[in-house]
Amino acid sequence: LLGASLGLAVLGYPGLLLISVVSKWLILGRTRAGVYPLYGWYYWRWWLADRIQAITGAQLLAGSPLMSVYFRLMGARIGRNCVLDTHLCSAFDMLSIGDDTCIGNETQLMGCTVQDGFLKIGKVTIGRNCYVGIHSYVGIDTVMGDNCRLGDVSALHDGQTLYDNASRQGSPAVSTPVKVPRGDAYVRRPLLWGFVHVLALLGLLSFMFATGVPSLLLVSYGLYAPSLAVQLLSVVAAGPLIVLSFCVLAVLVKKLIFRRVSPGTYRVESLFFVRKWLMDGIMRISVVFLKPLYTTIYLPAWLRMLGADMGRRAEISTVSQISPELMVIGDESFFADASIIGGRHFHQGYMEVSETRIGKRSFVGNVSILPVGTSIGDNCLLGVLSVPPITEGTIPNNTDWLGSPSFNLPRRQILSGFDDTVIYRPTLKLFVQRYLIDGLRIFIPFTLEVLGILTTVYSAYFLYDLFGLAAMLGLMPLVALVLAVASALAVVAVKWSLIGRIAPTIKPLWSTFVWFNEAVNGAYESVATTILLPLLGTPFFAPLLRMMGAEIGKNVYIGSTLFSEFDLVHIGDNVAINTGVIVQNHLFEDRIMKASSLYIQDDCDVGNLSVVLYDAVLGKGASLNALSLAMKGENLPEHTDWEGIPCQPRSAGVPGGEVLLKRAV
Repeated sequence: LLGASLGLAVLGYPGLLLISVVSKWLILGRTRAGVYPLYGWYYWRWWLADRIQAITGAQLLAGSPLMSVYFRLMGARIGRNCVLDTHLCSAFDMLSIGDDTCIGNETQLMGCTVQDGFLKIGKVTIGRNCYVGIHSYVGIDTVMGDNCRLGDVSALHDGQTLYDNASRQGSPAVSTPVKVPRGDAYVRRPLLWGFVHVLALLGLLSFMFATGVPSLLLVSYGLYAPSLAVQLLSVVAAGPLIVLSFCVLAVLVKKLIFRRVSPGTYRVESLFFVRKWLMDGIMRISVVFLKPLYTTIYLPAWLRMLGADMGRRAEISTVSQISPELMVIGDESFFADASIIGGRHFHQGYMEVSETRIGKRSFVGNVSILPVGTSIGDNCLLGVLSVPPITEGTIPNNTDWLGSPSFNLPRRQILSGFDDTVIYRPTLKLFVQRYLIDGLRIFIPFTLEVLGILTTVYSAYFLYDLFGLAAMLGLMPLVALVLAVASALAVVAVKWSLIGRIAPTIKPLWSTFVWFNEAVNGAYESVATTILLPLLGTPFFAPLLRMMGAEIGKNVYIGSTLFSEFDLVHIGDNVAINTGVIVQNHLFEDRIMKASSLYIQDDCDVGNLSVVLYDAVLGKGASLNALSLAMKGENLPEHTDWEGIPCQPRSAGVPGGEVLLKRAV
């Protein structure tokens, strides 16, 4: 059984990738540029091919030479010696990348967007020797000339062109130098190192299989036990055992392949990079596989075992990228959801490695980035969707920064009225309560997942035993659909049982409401959205959000799962929520949770990777361009177009200046 499971884990993954390639060409063929009505025939074909591709796990290839091969098989034109540290593309035939170009992690090269009730598909053309940073956006009908640079959290919006040798940063992008790794040219051997990465990928798949072996053995033993109590206990313990197995094995692998990482610039064609790629892969898998562990009081202990220098009572939420051995975090600092600590920068065959330091009581906001080589001092704030104002060195103590490019906030609203014992220095009673409730956050999702897997296996066995192989294969999709709906309903039940209906509130970090709310988010993110991920882009995802408490109008296109505090979400009719959009109904600056309503009214479009904060109102027909930030309390008038971090009227030009500063504070 173990041998068969290992074979399925190792060989099944290439099979999934092959299925995504074959299905794309059979269902859609070569993608055509154009404008197509939502839910029309062409849209449904594009959607089906895209959803199959989205669940294959292609992101495991990010940063390796194998990603270029996969993109080419899907129809993209990729030059030699490229490093693609992203898998985010939905119209591969529209993508053309020249030789020696590097694309950062989480950057979208989608080749499509949804606006005004239409799917719009257009070309993305990137020249030779270009650099695109982390979590950036390159829109449709865009051109980057040769030797161009686009920094972290930066946008080349639809229809824009960068001419040769241009260097841009921000959203909207402004002319500024962009720091990249440097090194001497060397002879590249892509076939050799591609083969080495295949071996490393097999190691990564074997690691994922090995983490599940103890739970598989436990459940197998329990199911044959004569006692019903033992059977139930084996199922209940299997989920937490997976977490423990993953954490222990990750520490062992880390100690085996890395004793110490020295800052520097390394060739991507080197054993050092392959080992770093493998360990980074394990950490990225952990963000998905161990999502319920993140945000909890248990996480810092594991990160310390992996080499992180973490101060007391530091808080880390579901960060997107993290290299424990290269980070130093001061006491009582806070990293919000989807923030990035370090990350990876590639250029001309090199990757830069450097330590990142975060001072005491500093805050790194949602989807913000501390790039390689930058650090932040004590009592600092880096706002939502922001980058530091420097390319290397340390941000000064007691400063606050917002935007991309960022600017200094000379003052900001700071809430008071809570005792230090519920903010920074909790009592023993609060510690005990949090250990128990955070344990619940871990226990609920993994137990639901184990029950779902067991039910699926037993259903398949039952159908095979009664009706034979053909009937089993024919009926299992229906069984899977029923189980998916049942799992989603279980998450809905968890939400209403633990926190009920959510009203606008202000709570300190050390409060039971915050922890129960995180437990609900853990179940939603780990179970419901994972199972129902194929329903994105259809009318069938909205019912889940409605059952969780959100107000969702008719004919709403939803391309993102990133919602929380569902009762505070109000979305009107004919709205488009594009891929990677974050509907953010709370913030945690100063370790105080502030949650409130937001309103996206009829006929609005919210572009890819944008963030809408609480107390914002997008008026009827308003448009928020890709990679933009609607600030808390923002009111976008009806039928206006906005873009930027933070957003401004699209015709206003360069971001920053007095207008943005006044609005931000």
